[in-house]
Order: sequence, then structure tokens, then C-alpha cells
Amino acid sequence: HNITYVAGFLKFILAIYVIISITNEIAYDTLRQNIMNGMSRADFLASKLSLVLLLSAGSAVFVFITALVVGFANTPDPGWHDMIKYSGFIAAYFLQLTAYLIFALLIGLLIKRTGLAMGLLFLYTLIIEPVLALRINSDAVKGLLPMKAISNLIHMPFGKYLLREVQDFVTFREIGIVVLYTVLFIYLVYLLIQRRDLK
Repeated sequence: HNITYVAGFLKFILAIYVIISITNEIAYDTLRQNIMNGMSRADFLASKLSLVLLLSAGSAVFVFITALVVGFANTPDPGWHDMIKYSGFIAAYFLQLTAYLIFALLIGLLIKRTGLAMGLLFLYTLIIEPVLALRINSDAVKGLLPMKAISNLIHMPFGKYLLREVQDFVTFREIGIVVLYTVLFIYLVYLLIQRRDLK
């Protein structure tokens, strides 16, 4: 729980890579050339989604291995029950990262310029949506905002060290909301690819 929560902050680094990847393809006409050479736009979408899934899976495996190493090093009698019980956080981390990277892909396609796309991504993630959330009184409604929903997959775990109650599990509702957002982001990326001149 702790490791996946902290690792969630590293998603910005992978998001930068995704944005650079897509904006460079547009800026240097690589995408245009590939399409002229016979690559369909569906193939392009599949290649970018494959990149996102590869980055997410690789990061999840790294976090999983890190958690195992730290766990075995600091637990006198590690049990399989605890490993299985909390392994859901690895799957939640994978979904969290996938959704965020697809959102970054959408921003990159929408803006087309690397610096502006990164700026908009960070501006929305760190300022616009948090400010918007402050103006909403209902926690249930706040939880429906895209970045809030993505971050809610893994709640902050450190309150338990101050004897506060924390949510140490992932709910199906939270998973469902993020899956819906992921599908929506993919659909919007698909629409952009199909309807816009990507030169």
C-alpha cells in the first residue's frame, strides 16, 4: 500500500515520456510518413496504447519486485496471506498509471507541442482540478473528477501511523469509475486521430 502510493507520484515522469513520444511524431512528420506508407490510424492508436500498457506493466512489475524485497527485508515472518491480501494494490497501480498515461496521450494529441502539452497536463493535475474540487462540497462528486478518481484508487496510507483510520483496500466502485474514464480517454484519442489532420 505504502509503496504503490509513493510510486503513484512517479507517473509524471512516464507521462512526460508519452507526451514527448506523440508530439515528436507529429512535429517531425513521422506519423504523417507512416500513414503515407500504409499505416492505418487504427494501427497508430494500437501502437500508442501498446506503449502505454508496456510502460504501465513494466512499472507495476518494478513496484511489485520492490515491495517484495522491502517486505522480505523488514518482515521477520512474511506470510503468503498478507502478500495475496494486498496484491490488489499492484493491479490498482497498473490501472491508475494506464489511465493517467492515456490522459497524457490525449493531451499530447490535442496540443501537439511538447512544452505546452506538459504545461497543460501539470496545470490541470496540480492546480485546475484541485481548485475545482475545493469548490465542491460533496466528497462523492469530488470523487468523480478524473484525476481525483484516478488518485482515489490508492488512498494515502500514512494516517495509520498516527492511529487514524485509512482505507487499505480498493473498491469496485473506484475501479469502475477509472475504467470508464480510461475507455472515455481512449475514445477521445480515437476521435482525434480519425477527425484531425495530425500533421
